Amino acid sequence: MDFKQLYEEMCQKYQQMEEEYNQFIEESQILEDQQQKNIEILNKQLAQAQNQLLQQKEETLKARNELQLTQNQLEKQLTKKETQIAEFQKTVQTLKLQIIDLEVDQDQNKNKIRQLEETTKDLEIKLDKVFEQLAIAQTDLEANKTQSQEEIERLKQSLKENQDELFAAKNQRISLTTSIPEVVKMPKIDSLRANAAGFNKSLTLIQALIKDLDDKMTLIKQPKA
Repeated sequence: MDFKQLYEEMCQKYQQMEEEYNQFIEESQILEDQQQKNIEILNKQLAQAQNQLLQQKEETLKARNELQLTQNQLEKQLTKKETQIAEFQKTVQTLKLQIIDLEVDQDQNKNKIRQLEETTKDLEIKLDKVFEQLAIAQTDLEANKTQSQEEIERLKQSLKENQDELFAAKNQRISLTTSIPEVVKMPKIDSLRANAAGFNKSLTLIQALIKDLDDKMTLIKQPKA
């Protein structure tokens, strides 16, 4: 065996292996440097991610607090709205009862109006009858007034005649002689005085009756308020 050749071969292999090793070392160093750079990049990314995560947590916490605050406000508003709804429902119920009462009152008023209309019709009928009776009464009154006026004139004439007769009797009494008994002369004078007083009384009553009828007719003819 040729040791020299073997040595040379071994030297070549060693040199080749040494070159490969150095190349491997260089490549490993490059790879390690690259990995170190990647690690640094990843660390930076991790730090950024951690910062972003922390910021995200803070924002999430802030959003959660805001959400809780909003939820509390919404719950308060909901409670307020529920209270308002309950009050509105109570008001609506009260209004419904008032509407029912108004409808009942309206029905009662309609019945009252119907009754008043019927009463008015009855009163109009009665009033027409009263007007007819008043017309008849007025006609009768005019006739009675004419008759009463004639009676008054007759009574006045009769009174005048009685007064004249009384005056003549008084004059006659003065001229009578003492031989005529007093018991005969007195009844004639007393009778004339009684007749005169009766005529005056009748005249006064008839005048009062006529005045009362005139007052009643004036009151009836006055327009109603």
